[in-house]
Amino acid sequence: MKRFIQSSPDGVLKIGWAVLKNPALLKPLWKTFRELAHSVSENKNEPDIPETELLSISVSPEARQGGIGSRLLAALEQALKNRGINQYKVIAGQKLEGANKFYRKNGFVLAKQIFIHGNEVSNVYVKAI
Repeated sequence: MKRFIQSSPDGVLKIGWAVLKNPALLKPLWKTFRELAHSVSENKNEPDIPETELLSISVSPEARQGGIGSRLLAALEQALKNRGINQYKVIAGQKLEGANKFYRKNGFVLAKQIFIHGNEVSNVYVKAI
């Protein structure tokens, strides 16, 4: 979150504008920020979790199982390599079986589990590229 704020003032402004247009967004935004802050572990024995993160990837239900998602990941990974980034993370809710299966199938390794949005367990996956 800190890196996003520092490196993307445009993104911060867009979020701020969205909240101004719809103040009801403030509560879930604050909750997410607070939960992320609480999910940071002080355990020095846990694996290194990269800062670079895939926030979202989506393929329409009609187009799934055709390799489009894997091709999107390949394009992202090429762009990351071009920037000198050799690993990244993604967070998926534990209950999202399809998403978890997709990430494991595409070479992501479960690094740890965290709590986001209350008591919901989320899996933090890391992939070396």
